[in-house]
Amino acid sequence: MKKTEDISAIMGLLNRRTTTPAGVTVRGRGAYKLKGKTTGRAHRCRLDGCSGWRIVVKWEDGHVTHPCSKGMLLGKKGWRIL
Repeated sequence: MKKTEDISAIMGLLNRRTTTPAGVTVRGRGAYKLKGKTTGRAHRCRLDGCSGWRIVVKWEDGHVTHPCSKGMLLGKKGWRIL
């Protein structure tokens, strides 16, 4: 499967279910050079008016966060937090 097809498949999953592919790389923003991996879980963002998904990410340092997909960019190398 081509990378663009991978991206389309991931976004399609987010629109239909509460799971995401596990192990997709997530890069932190700015000066933070941490990398994380998706755990395979997601839930709807609860912010008023937001239609995004909170994707569960486990970082290299062991922390677990739930960044919103609306504040992230999905590219060929995985997710990047904006």
